[in-house]
Amino acid sequence: MPEPISYVLRFPAPQTHYVEVEALIPTDGQTAVELMMAVWTPGSYMVREFSRNVEELSAATEAGAPLAIEKTRKNRWRIDAKGTPRVRLRYRLYAHEMSVRTNFVDAGFAILNGAATFITRADGRPRPHDVKVVLPPAWKEVVCPLPQSADQTFHAADFDTLVDSPV
Repeated sequence: MPEPISYVLRFPAPQTHYVEVEALIPTDGQTAVELMMAVWTPGSYMVREFSRNVEELSAATEAGAPLAIEKTRKNRWRIDAKGTPRVRLRYRLYAHEMSVRTNFVDAGFAILNGAATFITRADGRPRPHDVKVVLPPAWKEVVCPLPQSADQTFHAADFDTLVDSPV
């Protein structure tokens, strides 16, 4: 079984309509890692431009050394992994459109659609995806159909299951 991609979602100032995403992405020993964001969402298979809401995308080693990142298409990026076993990817998502396809974050709550939120490996290889949600102090509960650990981490068997499981 391949090592999972692990995400942490944070809402440091939810009234600004942003969610901060941090992902720890295994390189599987490759010198470069190709990443993608879906252009579809379950139940609505028109091409979508979810990557337009990605801001401040950066990549680093687990120790924090910066890694070069190149945008190769509208929804794809290539990271020079430099031999690191895992890449730490960070980005912010603007989320102020309430629909079944998009993301919405406000002072009182958030609704996140997986396809519009998560950047993943582009290799298509099935791998687990874990999502830990760090709530703002005023928020009380996280709801998601995925199996959950006590620390508010949700577990998806693969990317398709993740994007079909709103938070």
